[in-house]
Amino acid sequence: MLFLAMLLLMNAVDSLSWADGQSNQPRYVPCPAGQVPSEKGCFDKPKLLSGHSPQYPPAARRNKVTGFVELKVVLDKNGKVKSATPEYCSEPGMGFEAAAIYAVKKWKYALVIVNGEPVSVYFRVVIDFRQD
Repeated sequence: MLFLAMLLLMNAVDSLSWADGQSNQPRYVPCPAGQVPSEKGCFDKPKLLSGHSPQYPPAARRNKVTGFVELKVVLDKNGKVKSATPEYCSEPGMGFEAAAIYAVKKWKYALVIVNGEPVSVYFRVVIDFRQD
């Protein structure tokens, strides 16, 4: 069976950003489509430099189950994945969430540079698990 992982960066869900304000609490502002929020405003989504597709979960493979996972990914200032949190899974309990998180935490992204300094960003990644 052939495993195909499609990675989709979702534009619609990346709609909030931190904005510089006078208070200690962040003020959220919308980001245009195709951009992601950071502590310095909205920026183009980071480019994936390296990473492998997740392993297809054995239980899902045995039961011929397909599905997808949407993760909220936070990159640190070095382009490393600081966290990957499941926001939605089409087939909970089949191991898709764990497989997606394990793979994504090993990915490396290009830095997001603002005024000559790297910044931390967050965005959504969708991993599609399909068997052929």
